[in-house]
Amino acid sequence: MTRHDSDSLNGHPDGSSSDNGGSGASHPPSWILDLRARLEGTKARLPERDDRIVFLVPLFVDAGGLWTVLGEDTVTDEGALARTSFPAASLGVDEPAWPAAAALIDEVLGIDVNHGLQIGELPELRTLGGLRVLPLVVAIPRPEMAGRTLSVTTEGGLALFPLHIMSLLEPQQNRRQLMELPGGPVEVDVITIDDHQLWGPSLEVLEALVAVLAT
Repeated sequence: MTRHDSDSLNGHPDGSSSDNGGSGASHPPSWILDLRARLEGTKARLPERDDRIVFLVPLFVDAGGLWTVLGEDTVTDEGALARTSFPAASLGVDEPAWPAAAALIDEVLGIDVNHGLQIGELPELRTLGGLRVLPLVVAIPRPEMAGRTLSVTTEGGLALFPLHIMSLLEPQQNRRQLMELPGGPVEVDVITIDDHQLWGPSLEVLEALVAVLAT
């Protein structure tokens, strides 16, 4: 999956053979083209050149809504926040990001990379621990259509689950919680959706994506 061949990949993330009634055309669905154009106007890389983490932000359409996939810790200490994250990979200073995203589609989501389409990137951000995070947005087939069951646990100990993007616009259970970091305790925003706790860089990425979709 590269910047140059994303439009020519076989199949479509919505499971159809085309965007206009299955005529066999090989162009992406209109929602992908629209989001691609919007993300072009939001690109923002941090000026520093140091190691980064890539977040894979997969999107798929189901029942007329736009969904993503995250992972959540299956085991956490009592009273601690469960780690909730997009599929992620570490990058060196000059290592290209999109090949890492393609590997995550295959290795974490268990979906053939040729069924993914590159859409674009959200602005880089820094975690509370100082790590650079680059969110890369891709379109994937509905996991069930790709033979993937999201309730399974990945090798990294995260249980995958789907999240409806626009659920972030609905009233949620919000709170502030103290986190112990190497530099000292820090308060973080936490929201709960369908018993999943969202916080930290994953929540920031979701909020940035919703802002782009709402424009």
